Amino acid sequence: MRRIALGDHSSLQIEINAVNPAAVPECRFMGSEKVVGALREAMMMNLNSWSSTATLRENLERVLGRPFPPPPAESHQDESPSYDCGICMGFHLDGASPDYVCANPKCGQAFHPKCLQDWLLSVPTTRQNFSFLLGSCPYCKELVNLAVV
Repeated sequence: MRRIALGDHSSLQIEINAVNPAAVPECRFMGSEKVVGALREAMMMNLNSWSSTATLRENLERVLGRPFPPPPAESHQDESPSYDCGICMGFHLDGASPDYVCANPKCGQAFHPKCLQDWLLSVPTTRQNFSFLLGSCPYCKELVNLAVV
């Protein structure tokens, strides 16, 4: 389950189907009825434009009829990578900092190992080899190799 800030003091909580991640996720809007009512209506009107080949973000932006605010890492002036977890968007999780970094030099996104493990286990294409999970980075789709936490 993930929660996406939409602006205007509203957010969208989504739950992706692990068996069919390209399907429309379960969505729950949170915020004032004035704001989320319009978003719900837009989603219902545009739901038929959902594409199994587009990314989750592209699909959600299309059916909601508006772009998402940029992630915190994109709103910084410099081009240095974000050291907040790319999945939970936090720095501390159960006292741990995001200490797994994507090896792709163009990405360099940091993750809490537990967040990345949960993400990888929810993706059907992830493979497990002994005590390692092999899957793709949620940001750049490059191969990640994570020791099971």
